[in-house]
Amino acid sequence: MTKTTRRNEEKVFHGFELTELRAKKKEAELGYLRMALFDPPQEARWGKYNDRQVDEKAVKELVAAFQKNLDNCTEGTAIDIAVRPGWLEDRGKLHESVEGKRIGEVNALTFNEEGKNAIKKELLVVLGGNHRCHAVRNYVTALKKEREGLKKEQQAATKKGKTSGGNIEDEGGAPQEEGEEDMTTLIMKLDEDIETASQWVVRVYDRGE
Repeated sequence: MTKTTRRNEEKVFHGFELTELRAKKKEAELGYLRMALFDPPQEARWGKYNDRQVDEKAVKELVAAFQKNLDNCTEGTAIDIAVRPGWLEDRGKLHESVEGKRIGEVNALTFNEEGKNAIKKELLVVLGGNHRCHAVRNYVTALKKEREGLKKEQQAATKKGKTSGGNIEDEGGAPQEEGEEDMTTLIMKLDEDIETASQWVVRVYDRGE
C-alpha cells in the first residue's frame, strides 16, 4: 500500500520509501535481452504484481501506433521480467544497454535445463507489458493475414501464367514475371516485419536465488 502523512512527503510502499525502492530495483537489474511476445514462453505470467484488466481500447490504440512506429527495442519501452540468475543459459549474453540496436541485434532470452524446469513450477514473472503483449498479437496476426493474402495472389498468378503458356501481362502492362518478383519482394518484406514485430526487449531483474 502506498501512503503519505503530509503533502510532498515521499511515498512509502510496503514500508519502503520510493527512492529507496528505486535504488534496490536498480541493484537487481541484470541487463537486457529480447523475448518473443507474439508467442511468449508458455510459463510467462502477467499481472502477478500489477493485475490490471486489459483495456481493449488501449490495445487498439497501441496497434495503430505500431503501424507508425513499433518502438520495441528501447530501454524506455522495455518490459520488466524477473528471473533467478542461475536459470539463464548464459549471463554473458545480457546487454548493458540496447539503445542504438535493432531487435535482431539483441540476444534472445534463453534458459538452461535448470531454468526450463524451474519456470514450469515458479513461472516466468513478467512485471508489465500486458497491453503490449495483446497489441503485438493483434498486430502480428494482421500482418500474417496480409501475407497469406499476398501468397494466395501470387499462387493464383503463377497458376494463370502456366495455363496460358506464360505469355501474359499484369494489369499495368508489365510482364507477369516482373509482377511475381514484386510480389515475392513484398512477401519477404512482410516476413521480416513479422519476425521483428513478434519480439520485444525485456529488462531482466534478479528475483533472488
